Amino acid sequence: MPNEKKTELEAFLEGIKTLPKLIIKGLSDAFEDEDHKKVANEFLAPLQEQFNGLSSYLSERMEKSSDQGISEANQLVKLAGGNQMVNSALSISKKLKSIFSRLGLNRIVKEIKKLIIFLLDLFKAPKWIYSILLIIDQILNALFGWDLPETMPEHLSQLEQNYYKELEAHYGFINRIELEE
Repeated sequence: MPNEKKTELEAFLEGIKTLPKLIIKGLSDAFEDEDHKKVANEFLAPLQEQFNGLSSYLSERMEKSSDQGISEANQLVKLAGGNQMVNSALSISKKLKSIFSRLGLNRIVKEIKKLIIFLLDLFKAPKWIYSILLIIDQILNALFGWDLPETMPEHLSQLEQNYYKELEAHYGFINRIELEE
């Protein structure tokens, strides 16, 4: 199995498990205040468990899926650039001193989570699992907004609202297509 090439989906699921550790390390390196560093490091365990849990859950769903379902999931990850997004997030997380790098990483992680939502939909996941993504959002918004201008939490909140409006519009579009078929 060591020489076996990973599918797009398998590589994506492996990649998302590495995100929390590198994001927290990047933020810890960027924070000058020791309290910020300590609290950021306290978020590592829950974030790691959340990302690992989502990855494991999707892996289990993949194993129980039909060949067509697996093929569609791999196509989705490939066409969405899932592995490239993970690689970009990992690269940006190495240097998070600037507002721009944090906002950029925040946006890429939101797009990764959007892809996770689409995979959960594809594998017909129960609705409760989507709540984990909201918890991840809240944690990351808090972490990315620390030690930045006071307006940053408001800005991140607005970005999050826009993110959910995008998802709502996406599902409205999908539902409209299904009705036309």
